[in-house]
Amino acid sequence: MKLDKQGSSRQIGRLAERMAAYIPQTLVNRLLHGEELEPGQARRFKAATLFCDISGFSHMANELAADGPRGAEELNRVLLMTFTAMINAIHNAGGVVSHFHGDAMMIYIPDDGQAAVHALACAQFMQNLLQQGYNQALITRSNNQPAVFNLSMRVGVGYGECLEVVVGDLAKGLECVVAGSAIDDAVEAEKRAQAGQVMASQRVLAKANIPTREPFGLVTEVLPVPYSQQSLHWDAYAAEQLWRVAEIAAAFVPRALHDRIMTDNSYFVAEHRPVTSLFVRFEGINYGRADAHDLLQQYYVWACQLVARYGGENSRVNRILTGDKGSMLHIIFGAPVAPEAPGQALRCALALQREKPSFITSQQIGVTTGQAFACAVGSQTRREYTVVGEIINLSSRLTDLCAPNQVLTDGETAHKAQEQIVFTSHGAAKVKGFAQPVALFEATAVRHSIDQLRLRFDTTQRPLTWRKTEQEQLHDLVQKGLGGHGVAVAIYGLTSAEPTRFVGPAIYEWLDKGGHVFLGLGQHHLREIPFSPWLPIWRDFFGLQPEQTVWQQQQHIERKLRELGMDAPDWRPWGRLLGLEVVGEEVVSAVETRIQQAAALMQYGFTRLAARHPILIVLENIHWADQESLSLLRLVVEGWRNHPIVILLTFAAGSQLALDQLPPATVTIPLAELPVPEGVALVQGLVRGLEIPPVLLRHLGLHNPAGLVNPLFLEESIHMMLEKGWCN
Repeated sequence: MKLDKQGSSRQIGRLAERMAAYIPQTLVNRLLHGEELEPGQARRFKAATLFCDISGFSHMANELAADGPRGAEELNRVLLMTFTAMINAIHNAGGVVSHFHGDAMMIYIPDDGQAAVHALACAQFMQNLLQQGYNQALITRSNNQPAVFNLSMRVGVGYGECLEVVVGDLAKGLECVVAGSAIDDAVEAEKRAQAGQVMASQRVLAKANIPTREPFGLVTEVLPVPYSQQSLHWDAYAAEQLWRVAEIAAAFVPRALHDRIMTDNSYFVAEHRPVTSLFVRFEGINYGRADAHDLLQQYYVWACQLVARYGGENSRVNRILTGDKGSMLHIIFGAPVAPEAPGQALRCALALQREKPSFITSQQIGVTTGQAFACAVGSQTRREYTVVGEIINLSSRLTDLCAPNQVLTDGETAHKAQEQIVFTSHGAAKVKGFAQPVALFEATAVRHSIDQLRLRFDTTQRPLTWRKTEQEQLHDLVQKGLGGHGVAVAIYGLTSAEPTRFVGPAIYEWLDKGGHVFLGLGQHHLREIPFSPWLPIWRDFFGLQPEQTVWQQQQHIERKLRELGMDAPDWRPWGRLLGLEVVGEEVVSAVETRIQQAAALMQYGFTRLAARHPILIVLENIHWADQESLSLLRLVVEGWRNHPIVILLTFAAGSQLALDQLPPATVTIPLAELPVPEGVALVQGLVRGLEIPPVLLRHLGLHNPAGLVNPLFLEESIHMMLEKGWCN
């Protein structure tokens, strides 16, 4: 990650100070003294350690999600206030925050002869600080009503050997890992503590000359709080030194977050957003071994490459965490940018199991999807970007229930990904920290594309009985396409849900006639990416999978082109469109040229396939399509007029997409609201002859005969009432 080097020495100093907060202070000091941070380089030392787990923030994050931006602002305020006080105390005691484990912290104090005493005193001071000033968070909710959230903390203190190693790649991202017996010691002590307590291991107590016969002891002695902070005076360093700190530290920050935190008012990025969280508990690296740092480097780089293959900018390896529940890899889909993508995440999880390095003996993976609080947790002097919430805790807890090399998820995540992933139900289990049993589903395989289509457009669900005329119109157009007359059909309604259900029968009919169906989807977060709705169609056309290497995908493309009659197939033009790395090829920058080339490739490939099997292309939500995709659409429709190729376009009425942006001669099928008399007839059919009271008609908006009503709203409302017995 590169920064623009500009501004005065003072500005560079402010930049360095801001970016340095994203790495442990030990690394900052090493950089300022000219040391190189080579990936895979190990440093071993003795240290006292603290593991502090603050309870209450996850519950607060879930509750305040309902308050929108106001809730995020309030939660960020409490996090900032609480962690600033704690981190100041840590730094004053000479401590270093290694990592934030969500709303917990791992801290170490390199041993100078007094580290054990300093750690115990710091732990007591932090516990008193929380109990006396931060144990209750007063929040003003979005309705201006006050609410109180309780916070508590458990602290474990340990001592032993630490292994510190920077892993990754400077160009793609770095991560600092601290592991070893000292980390394990603190975590074991924290597990034995109750809320409000400080528990210490025998080793750290012995170092502090506090006798105990037990492996762990409760700390009750009042120890003087030391002041051991070695302050960083940023003005004392040359601009080149400061610039190096800023540039290296930037590699520890998510690429998509970098620009946001560089503006003057964006020290902390905080928002509730949907994410998919993966925790991977891995075994096979003994941190006492001499080659542990090499294995960590190999494992981290491998994991980053695989995650990027499945998620791109939509995903990231968040952290390697050690000690807390063993060695854990935390992966996020959907933060800081893009949607949560549970299907992508579960495909990634299955690949992690399938392709794990030989030295990794076991992986247990928990996956959950839902709303979480994404933020730069910490203070102005030490912070990390992470996610907090109950779904994050659940994904971590699921690893406790996993068999070796198993992928487990909950019911909500399985439901969202069922079109793409095959699951096996394992009933429900009690999970620590959750009042109700959690339904468990094991992800076992990726569905074939045709199975995904049949599930997405399942015609066994409730038919659109109020669209008989429109369905007959679409059926006639499908028959025309099967007969060799290409046509484009645009279906639009108030929401995207009704067009998706509406096209289902046409897709099933096409598949039953032996035709090929390709699906593309416009998405809000991809609306600036050229040809984004076409990419899944092209990949499906060639049978490409994320599991394949670039070379394997190249072979698939050339094999398909040979099948279609090309004597000397060249995969490179298609490779450029698909975003594959084409060595030695110049990128075509002219937009019109790119569109013309893409249209020519599609004209050749799709018409030859259509000569064998009729083709149906479904482009959903094209109101989110980029302009290059719409231009390409107009060209290919014109070239396919005399071929058995039908294109179904769906979009939301009232969106920015205008009908005149569609290809000429596109047939439009509007799914308009129903006149009230037709709405009444729909409700009468849904209640199966039951009498409809006037109050219900008024509630459903059916009291004005001249009005219009949304049929999906009527259907959903009546089925909910029937399920609850309100219409009996």
